[in-house]
Amino acid sequence: MAGVCGVLACYSISGAIQSALGFGSHWAILCIDDSGSFALGLCLSLLAIRVPPTWQEPMQLAIAMGFLGAFTIFSTLEADAASLLQTNGWPAMALYLIGSVALGLVAFWGGMRVG
Repeated sequence: MAGVCGVLACYSISGAIQSALGFGSHWAILCIDDSGSFALGLCLSLLAIRVPPTWQEPMQLAIAMGFLGAFTIFSTLEADAASLLQTNGWPAMALYLIGSVALGLVAFWGGMRVG
């Protein structure tokens, strides 16, 4: 159930980003993946601090693997990178992939620090 909610949230939010800000699908997915990285860091940190040990694993599975696993869609990132390679060439694809990974790591670390 958490995975279904994650997919629906991803679809809705990426559509809203595209229509509100005029970003293409590539950049909307980048925003989704990086916000999901931040949320993952935040959730894992908060679960470790504020949730009783017996509830930590089930909640991690539901939130991290279920909702956020479906919300952040690495396979779409790969497809978007291939599309950028075909339409805009190597520099655009490299910038997109490096930016995605770097921003994702920074966002995850930020979420952990906030949590």
